[in-house]
Amino acid sequence: MCGFSLIEFIIWLVVVSLAVAGILPLVGQVLASLQPVSEGIQGHFLAQAVVEQINAQEAASGFDGIQAGACLQADGSTPWVAAELPFTCHVEVRTAELNLAQHTVGCGSQSYVSGNYKCVIVALHRRVSGEPVARIQALFARPVLH
Repeated sequence: MCGFSLIEFIIWLVVVSLAVAGILPLVGQVLASLQPVSEGIQGHFLAQAVVEQINAQEAASGFDGIQAGACLQADGSTPWVAAELPFTCHVEVRTAELNLAQHTVGCGSQSYVSGNYKCVIVALHRRVSGEPVARIQALFARPVLH
């Protein structure tokens, strides 16, 4: 006699169903954990693009053209981050602080008022939770006029 009986088929079906039911939640967890990673990469590239645009604006309109606020494209009105994206973008302009012990210049905690250096921080946060996604700092120096 060849083949399977109905009871053997039902037992096989139950075992396979239990195995699939046990693996399916794990696949869902893996896929859910990949989303923040891809958002972080997307956020980092977006922040880098904003810094590059600020650099181009500084070259075109001067040191005083670097302004804090929302991340806007070169036209000055179109946001870099569309409303359907899961994060927001903001530009901070702070004073630069000299660290003589380490021979470095970094971002200070106060907003920029005057001076020869500006520290620009482009920060992206999750739209719903406010968690940070990406943050890039760039230092700009006032050109020396001869």
